[in-house]
Amino acid sequence: MKKEQQIKGREFLYVLEKIKLANVAVSDKNPVKLIINSDFNEKIDFISPKKFIDILEFLQEQKAIEIFGRVGEENGNVKRTVFILDVLEPAFDGISDYYNPNTIAYWIKYNKKREIVINDKYVLKELQFERPSDIFFDYLYKNPGRMIKKSEFPVSVFSGTRKDHTLHKLVNRIGFSGELKKCFFDVSKSSVEFFKEVKRGDLEDKGVNEEELKKQLKKLEIFN
Repeated sequence: MKKEQQIKGREFLYVLEKIKLANVAVSDKNPVKLIINSDFNEKIDFISPKKFIDILEFLQEQKAIEIFGRVGEENGNVKRTVFILDVLEPAFDGISDYYNPNTIAYWIKYNKKREIVINDKYVLKELQFERPSDIFFDYLYKNPGRMIKKSEFPVSVFSGTRKDHTLHKLVNRIGFSGELKKCFFDVSKSSVEFFKEVKRGDLEDKGVNEEELKKQLKKLEIFN
């Protein structure tokens, strides 16, 4: 399993901020000195030393930092590891922007061809004009970010011979399942909320497994 798959967004952001603060404290000509204590208390510390080091090594793989040295020290009874590193721009800035919790990570557009397009790149599904699924999603798309009760939708959404008109099944029918459904929807038996844009900081709160989400996206048709 890749290090990136094991790292949560908040942990990544925490390490990035620590590096930024250490970088500000030194002049441009001097390397950054980053100290990681070996002692770890789950109730107090935000991230374990091992996870901290995993993130540093991943950043080096991405050429966002360059680690010059790694030294074990003891300060009284506390063991610690001192990393000497340099911040490499613009790669570091790019990764910082990517993991910024306010960055829009995923977004949806619904075009005139009735195509549901994710991130201007992937076509999730093309709906038939004025059919129940089109009417259902069009209503959601025009009313993002608020909880909509089932009774609020046009009656035509529930027309036809099919009896499985639960909100969960309606959402599945327009192509949203698995992690995509978690990302863009909050669905219950009686109401549904659609999110046209999802910030990176919201993914963890929604319980989205981003690696699985990316696998779903790779199976989709590329938007032309």
